[in-house]
Amino acid sequence: MRIKYSKLIAFIIVFVNIVLVFYALRLFNHYHKFVSGPTIIFQNVKPEALINYKYSQKNIGKLITVIIREFETHENDVSATVDSILKILPNAEIYILFDKVFIVKSGLFHEGRTPLRTHYAKWKFKQIVQDRFKRLYDLFKIKLVAREGRTEWYGCNRETPRCFEEVLDSMPSYLYENKWTPPCCLAHLQKTAKYILEVLDHAGIRYWLESGSLLGAVRSADVLPWDHKVDIGFINDDTNRCRWLQIAQNRSVIDNRGFFWEKILAGNLFRIYFSKYNKIFVNLIPFFHKNGTMSRDIFYDSYRNMEFSDNFLHPMSSIEFIGKNVPCPNNVRSFLELKFGKGCIEHPEYPNPIKMKFPEN
Repeated sequence: MRIKYSKLIAFIIVFVNIVLVFYALRLFNHYHKFVSGPTIIFQNVKPEALINYKYSQKNIGKLITVIIREFETHENDVSATVDSILKILPNAEIYILFDKVFIVKSGLFHEGRTPLRTHYAKWKFKQIVQDRFKRLYDLFKIKLVAREGRTEWYGCNRETPRCFEEVLDSMPSYLYENKWTPPCCLAHLQKTAKYILEVLDHAGIRYWLESGSLLGAVRSADVLPWDHKVDIGFINDDTNRCRWLQIAQNRSVIDNRGFFWEKILAGNLFRIYFSKYNKIFVNLIPFFHKNGTMSRDIFYDSYRNMEFSDNFLHPMSSIEFIGKNVPCPNNVRSFLELKFGKGCIEHPEYPNPIKMKFPEN
């Protein structure tokens, strides 16, 4: 019984193998015909049919675009694939997509040298960069500050003194060097002035732009580019409205924003510094109302400190200054010409024209 089953199984296996071989041969023959292309017997084809065949083949080739993606593992098969397609469709457009761009390896296309490979080269490059920065700092007069064993090049800030020395006869030292206000000092002055204007507005103090600051507002809506301070006048009776002015009458004080408030007895005014160390400042000048005039409680050592009619303040006007609308006297031109002389708006002068004349264009 077992022998019969064994013979039956063997017969089935042999039969299946024969069938598989038969279909494999048919499949191979079909593939060979597809690759080789159709066999055309020209002796049986009429000339008109042959022309139509070629014409249709040309049109079909124009309508077909072949895109071949080249992979790294099959890059050698691309040329053979293109040749086989062109044999069937000679007019077809073929595009090949590459994963990489092939660069011809020759002396013209080398990778170049790696920069700064040695320790000396790196050190030399660092020295060149430092020298360039030092020349730039010297050009813009940015100073070297040494503290805590370190040296740093930069402009002034709240922890350092301002960039210029003392002011003599109303003339800051940089004017004698034919320079104007250092950019960092000017920025700190603008920041301090904006803060003081906010404090005065919040406290309800009646104030106005004074002297050179008003002149700068008329000319450019900003601080004069050679000025080292901002002057603001206010009504003396309003002093106690501001907490910091009230404290500063008796002692110096640093407010909660880091600005340093101080009363200057010699000029009977208040001075607010950018910080305790950086003495960029804004002057708050108290004026007293007496018999229709606004005057200061000091000796008039300059025509710029002279008294003026209270009509300039009734009513107040406003003017743009450092990005804000700031109160100012009405009839600004008359007010400024009273303090600086006729034509002061059109003809700029330094704070002390006797010491130094303003350069002519």
